[in-house]
Amino acid sequence: MENNIVINGNSKEIIKDVLFQETGEIAVESGQKVLGATARSRVTACEALENEMRISVKTTFRVVTCDEQGNYYSLTSDSESMHTVNREGITPTSKICLNALVTDCEKITSNPVKVKATVEIVGWYIKTEEVTFLNACNPGIYCKTEKSYIENLIPLSDNTITLTYTDEARMPIAKIIDYYGSVTIDGVYPSSGIYRVEGDLTLRVVAVTDNGQFITQNFSHPFSTESAEEGITPEMRLDAEGKIKSLTFTMTESDKRILVCDATVRICGVALEEQEVEKTVDVYSVTNEIEIKTEEKKVNSHFCMRSVREKATATISVGGGISEVLGVLSPSVSASGSVGSDGINAEGLLSVTVLYLDENNQAQAITGEVPFLSNLGGEYDCETVFTPEVAVTSLGVRPRGSSDVEITAELLVTVRGVQSKEITIINDVELGAEKEENDFAVSLYIAKEGETLWEVAKALNTDEITLAEQNADVGLPLKGGEKILLYKYLPE
Repeated sequence: MENNIVINGNSKEIIKDVLFQETGEIAVESGQKVLGATARSRVTACEALENEMRISVKTTFRVVTCDEQGNYYSLTSDSESMHTVNREGITPTSKICLNALVTDCEKITSNPVKVKATVEIVGWYIKTEEVTFLNACNPGIYCKTEKSYIENLIPLSDNTITLTYTDEARMPIAKIIDYYGSVTIDGVYPSSGIYRVEGDLTLRVVAVTDNGQFITQNFSHPFSTESAEEGITPEMRLDAEGKIKSLTFTMTESDKRILVCDATVRICGVALEEQEVEKTVDVYSVTNEIEIKTEEKKVNSHFCMRSVREKATATISVGGGISEVLGVLSPSVSASGSVGSDGINAEGLLSVTVLYLDENNQAQAITGEVPFLSNLGGEYDCETVFTPEVAVTSLGVRPRGSSDVEITAELLVTVRGVQSKEITIINDVELGAEKEENDFAVSLYIAKEGETLWEVAKALNTDEITLAEQNADVGLPLKGGEKILLYKYLPE
């Protein structure tokens, strides 16, 4: 049949469990002792092909060292790699939103220093789907239709913003040893032809002061940005995420307490468009056998997002004793999310390196793990869970006795998900052989409970109008037990 309509029913598909290892190498000057190593990864480019994406990842390795005079140094090295991920439904025009997360980092050789990082690529892409459905019938064929809603995801244009913030350290700084940043999106607000994104940029800096003292400071800055987007309406539901593309810290020449942060943030997101259609749900013919062609489709119905602030602590035992705790380097985070009977849960580990002075006032380091488990409440409507976003908003360390250190982390855990549903679409009907007519002048049918007049007409091989005219005393809707007659005029 030609009475078909084609609409878009694009869906959001998860990308996770894409793991690889990256190795960086940093030369250290003679006499310098390696204390700890960290790594940060980011996606620099993504090329979409047919059922394939090629992802460029840049990993920055950082090594903290000290010399015999007690001076501390921070050395960095970059490593770039290319990765191919195959996924059904990717096209050259697909919207893809990815992030590269370092889930583990360890030093494997001393000089030159080799650092191995485990990196996970997580995110989503828009799977392009066309939904073809029958919306009208040809003469001789009866169609039952009902209003239905089919959701379609519309990719939002990427918005890259540059943020610059000036913060004041507690003391004059000689050098920055380590820094870390994360982006959280607090809300996305649509209006006619435009949408606004509000979020926070969380920063953490580890530095050495002019007198050789370690300090750690946390800063948080709210931001807001607007983007023009054709087709956006106030009724649409929007979902957006922020990814740090670049992050640098510098100190001003005039005042060593002043830190300047320059961050480039990519905002990527989608809009959920709800389309009302008159969809055919059942078909039959009085005169011919028919073949109904159906198709199963998975479409998104809505998004879910939930955040919770969590506190995680762990105690690490240090052999040889501690005279002073210096600080803690930026963590690596591994996390996973699931939906259970108690709602949605996120759990994972922070891997952190603590710098300290031993009983002989020699700089040392120890790496430990801080587990966390967050319950984000019940009645979570999405069955699909993306990899949780974990922003470390504060990270501190203090001695506990003579040989233990306590690590305390404050986290903002955000979980996103998508709800999808399976729908059956009738997209074509083919006429077959003619039906053999029975020779009954009168047919009796007793309606079953819950049955409709459409179902009775289909069973008697007639139409609803004929049954209604011949059974005027039968009330609608049917309750069950009604005697319905069909009269046919037979040729003599």
